[in-house]
Amino acid sequence: TTRASTAHAAQHVPVWAAVRSARAGVLTAVEAFKPPPIDVSKLQKGQIVVATVIAPAEVGGYTMDIGGPEPAYLHGLEVCLLPNVTKGRLKGQGFTELETGDTFEALVTGVKGESVNVSIAQAQRSVAWKRVAAIAQEDATYRSTVLRVGPAGATVELESMPAFLPWSHWRLTPEERADKSKLIGSALDVKVLEANAANDRLVVSNRRVKVENRLGQLAPGQVVDGIVVSLKPFGAVIRLMDLDDLDGLLHISQVSRTFVTDIATVFSVGEHIRCVVIKVDVSDGSIQLSTKMLEDKAGDMLNDREALFQKVGDAATVET
Repeated sequence: TTRASTAHAAQHVPVWAAVRSARAGVLTAVEAFKPPPIDVSKLQKGQIVVATVIAPAEVGGYTMDIGGPEPAYLHGLEVCLLPNVTKGRLKGQGFTELETGDTFEALVTGVKGESVNVSIAQAQRSVAWKRVAAIAQEDATYRSTVLRVGPAGATVELESMPAFLPWSHWRLTPEERADKSKLIGSALDVKVLEANAANDRLVVSNRRVKVENRLGQLAPGQVVDGIVVSLKPFGAVIRLMDLDDLDGLLHISQVSRTFVTDIATVFSVGEHIRCVVIKVDVSDGSIQLSTKMLEDKAGDMLNDREALFQKVGDAATVET
């Protein structure tokens, strides 16, 4: 966390600081941690400092003791990470109540003479991106919370930051997507699909979690049953039965050893078929399928696929 640890604070002798409360308008004595003295002239933007809340500022935000000759200023929109904030000057962060004497790590955002501006939110964001990088490196599963849903996908929380979850990586029925009240606030396991701190781009996938959980049943050569859910110029999307309704791609080149020019002349949406798993890419959760691997001779899939499926029967695997 970015809040300075109790053990760290205990290493310094508390001092009695008289602070004026902008809300109460009275002088109040409080015991507060005193940050070590710093040379403001040597401060640089992006530097992390220890900051203790002095009082609410008259212009909003807070005055902060960072060990300099003058209090630093913490803008009201720089107080904390708020992943569900979508409006305003700074998305994903904003205001929260702080108590006098609270101590945090803050990032220096500006220095002009002895005047210093700091941001707790940006310090927290820096730590959050490091945690996200570790999650991505370990390919760990993260229990996120759904914040909002839109036409292209959902936004979920990941280490107190908003992450985009495209619908292609979270399969829901149109009815389930429409019931926003049930989705928002729900927990969902995700894996990182893309994390780019420089571009502030964070994309996650629930599909990758499901694929990882089913890897034992998706080995190359595995025979699987599915339903054709859509037809594209490049192939058919197959929903795999008894496998968390994962979708796989049957590329047009993998339909038959006889050349197929139009997949719509071979399959219909809603049709039950059998396929062979030829590749699973855990990095993006994609599953590649084949029906031509079932053929004894070229064209079997086109001439009498029902007979071919019956011949395969209950076979668990075929040679790839």
